[in-house]
Amino acid sequence: MIGSNSLIIGLILDNPPTTYKFSSDQISDNATVLRNIPIGANCWVSTNISMSIYFAYYGLIAVHLFLLSIINAGNDSCMCGIALHVCGQLNLLYNDMDNLDGKKKFFSLRKQINQLSRRHIYLIKLANAFQSTFSLIILLQVATNMFVISISGILLLLGLKTGNNEMIIGALMRILLLFSVLFVYSLIGESLSTEFRSLKLAIYNCSWYEMSPLLAKDLLFIMMKANYAFHLTAGKICYMNLSGFAGFVKTTFSYFSFLRLMFKE
Repeated sequence: MIGSNSLIIGLILDNPPTTYKFSSDQISDNATVLRNIPIGANCWVSTNISMSIYFAYYGLIAVHLFLLSIINAGNDSCMCGIALHVCGQLNLLYNDMDNLDGKKKFFSLRKQINQLSRRHIYLIKLANAFQSTFSLIILLQVATNMFVISISGILLLLGLKTGNNEMIIGALMRILLLFSVLFVYSLIGESLSTEFRSLKLAIYNCSWYEMSPLLAKDLLFIMMKANYAFHLTAGKICYMNLSGFAGFVKTTFSYFSFLRLMFKE
């Protein structure tokens, strides 16, 4: 959110509102007179409107940009919050399974194992609901971010070729910001996958050898359910984990290398 807001502030500072009035005497037939707006084509803003309407229009565009930034950050925060909640619940389940006491009475221990089993099934369903809800959103975000990164790479190479420092800094900021968003998504997916995989280790570490054979079989059933491998995906096309993020980075820099060769020619 801080990064996107800083980009919006940069747009506003780079295109401040035009404070002077235009008169028909100052405008010749061959002159092109434009009024600044934060984003978009300046030719859309008529020079015939009053200053109050122009400032209101400029302010609405600026507010609209900040609202888009807040909404986008809110969506990412909501997704991160749900994912971290699931990871926290899986960690608690790991600790409860790891601390199972095989010397407890049979019925009390069986009740505890049944509760842990139901909790595990509930968390699997919750993770699947999270995947089905956010999978398409993540796909759109990944596709949009990669497209903007590609365009920013072209602008970066153009800036390096022409020596335009403003273009270079802007392109680098966009690339770093969008890569950080992709890294957060990948880190969420990696954390969920790791927490699900660790449940088998928790069952193995508990004192199952001190339990009744019937209870040990129940734990074996939970361990079989723990073989379920959860992977957060982008539209069921690619895995969102750290190896997937490394793939994004490799693909992007391969694209940049190809573009650099084209610009040299």
